[in-house]
Amino acid sequence: MTTNRCAWLALAMGFTAPAWAALGVDYAQLNMGAPPVLTVQGDAKGWSQASPAVLRFGAQARGKCAWGYRSTFVSVTLDSNGQYNGGRLASVILKDEPKSKDMTWSSDWRPVELNWSPSAKMRDLAVQACQSHLNQRVQAGQSAAAVLAQGHQTSLTVAQLGLHFSCDDYGITGGKEEVWRDAPVAVQCAPVNLPPPQPAVPVPGPAQFKPALQLTLVKLSANPENYQGPCPKDIPFTGRISSNGAGGELSYRFLRDGVPQSAFQPLQLAVGQGSAEVQYTLTAQPQQQAAPAQPQGIQAQNAVVQPLGVKKVPRIVLEVKSGGQQLSDEANYSFSCTAPPPRQEVPAAPAAKPDLSHGAGIQLGNQQVAWGGQVQLDAAQASGVSPHGCTFRIAYEVQNAGAAPAVGFSSRLFDPQAVLHHQDGMQLAAAASTKVSGSITLAPGDYMLRAFVDALSQVDEAQEGNNVQRVAVKVLPNCGGARPPQGQMPSQSPAWPQANPQPGMPGMPGMPPRPGAPASQPGQPQPKPRPGGPV
Repeated sequence: MTTNRCAWLALAMGFTAPAWAALGVDYAQLNMGAPPVLTVQGDAKGWSQASPAVLRFGAQARGKCAWGYRSTFVSVTLDSNGQYNGGRLASVILKDEPKSKDMTWSSDWRPVELNWSPSAKMRDLAVQACQSHLNQRVQAGQSAAAVLAQGHQTSLTVAQLGLHFSCDDYGITGGKEEVWRDAPVAVQCAPVNLPPPQPAVPVPGPAQFKPALQLTLVKLSANPENYQGPCPKDIPFTGRISSNGAGGELSYRFLRDGVPQSAFQPLQLAVGQGSAEVQYTLTAQPQQQAAPAQPQGIQAQNAVVQPLGVKKVPRIVLEVKSGGQQLSDEANYSFSCTAPPPRQEVPAAPAAKPDLSHGAGIQLGNQQVAWGGQVQLDAAQASGVSPHGCTFRIAYEVQNAGAAPAVGFSSRLFDPQAVLHHQDGMQLAAAASTKVSGSITLAPGDYMLRAFVDALSQVDEAQEGNNVQRVAVKVLPNCGGARPPQGQMPSQSPAWPQANPQPGMPGMPGMPPRPGAPASQPGQPQPKPRPGGPV
C-alpha cells in the first residue's frame, strides 16, 4: 500500500494526518458555484411540502504538487460535518492513479459537480424556514394570503464541500491537503395563488318581486334504452328537470323498485336557468328464474318446450319536489344479459433481475490467466519490488448477463488470509460489462486467489452461484518479503458487517453465505480478521 493511500486510509479511520502531510503540495484550491435550489410548495394553510429532486452542487477546483512530487489522488466530498469524519453525504473521485508521473492535476479551474438527493431532515428544515418567514410576517400585521402569494427565498447550510488533494514522491514520503467550503442550499418558498373571495349575494329588498320556482317537467331515460350483451354492465340514467326559470332550490331522489337509493338531494337553479340534469347508474346483473314446469307422459308429446324465464328489470323512478310541488317519472328501458366469456388467466411474467459474473480470466502482471488456471510470477513481471514482496497490476472483467441493471454492488479479490483489492459502489446496466483494475503486493509463496463479485450480497440476482472465480498463483523467491499478502485498497473502504458474524464464503471474514454460492469445504483453513478489526 503506497504512502499517500495509507494517509487516506488513516483519515477514513479517524487518525490524525502526519505533520509533514502538506509538504508535497504546491497548492490545492476550491471555489463554490451558485447554490442549488430546493423548492417548497404550499396551500392556503402555509408551506408544507419540499421537493425531493436531486440537488446539484457546482464548484471549481485545481491543484499542483511541489517539485519532485506527483499528483496521485484527487476527490471532492459533500460532508455534513465538514471534516470527513463520518458525515459523508456524497463524493466523487476525480483522480486515482498511483503510478501517475504528473506534478499538476490541473493548473486551470476545472468544473466539479456533485449530486445529492436531500434527506427527509433537510426537506423538513426547508419547510420550517418557509413557515418561520410566514409566521414572522403575519405577526408583523401582514395577511397570510399576501405573504403566500408573494413567496420567499432564503438559504440553509447543512453541509460542506471538501477538496482532497494527495501528492506522492514515488513511495518514500507524501503529502495531502484538504480544502473545505460551506455548501449552502437556496430554499425557494414558491408563491401560493389562492382563489379570489366570492362576492356576497345581494339580498332582495321588500320592494323587489321574485316569482316562485315552478316545476314544469321531469323526464328520466336510460342510455341505451335496450341493452343486450355481457353482464355485469353499468347502465347510466339521465334525469332532466325543467322549470319556469325563476330560480331557487329543489330536491330530488332516485328509487329502485320503490326503495329510495338516498335521501332527497338539494339542487340550486339560477335565475333564468330553465332546466338541469341529474345522473344515476344501475349495474345490470344476469338473474335467471327456474325453468317453468314441463308436461310429462302423454301430455308431453304435443307440448312446446318453454324457454327459461328472465326476471323483470328493476323499476327506476326519479322524484322531484319544490315547495308544494312533486313530480316523478319512471324510465322505460330493458336489458338482457348474455354469459360473459371465460376469463383467461395470464401467468405473470417473472420480474427481471440482474445476473453478475466474471469474464474469461484475470490479468496478473503482464500475464492473462483463465479462471480456474494457474500462473507463476516473479520480479520481472512486477511493477515494483519492496521488502513486503512484488507489486503486480491486476485487471479482470465483471459483466451483467441479466435483464435488469445492478446498482450499488462491490467486487473483491482475496485469499484466505486477507482482502487484497476491492472496488465499491459499482453499477452495471443489463447486458453490460466493466473492468476492475488495481495493484496487489504478494510475497513469495503459493496462493489461491478468489474474485468475488457482489461480495456483500447487495444485489438480488437471477442466479447467485456464479459470483466467485479462482486462480492459483505461485510467486518465486526473487520477490523477497514474507506473508501476509497486502492489497492496495481505496481510502473509503467500508468495514465488514459485524452483525452476527459467521464463516461464509472461503476467504471472506465474517461474511454470511450467499444463496446458491459454494460453501466452505471441510478442512479448508478459515480466514481470520486482521489485528485491530476488520478491513
